[in-house]
Amino acid sequence: MDKGAAVGYQVKYLENSIKKYESECIAGREMTYKKYDEYGNIKEQKTEASESDLLYAKKFK
Repeated sequence: MDKGAAVGYQVKYLENSIKKYESECIAGREMTYKKYDEYGNIKEQKTEASESDLLYAKKFK
């Protein structure tokens, strides 16, 4: 696994302290995520990991 790969809960904020992005990652792959606009409204989301995500994650557990 790449040592720079994201693992666990990740959050990024805009300059005005509103969430920009949040995700749950395993070995750098996003299992779930939410992307927000500049007003804090969800503009895109992935609520469940796909079958290929789960197979990928299984390699690292």
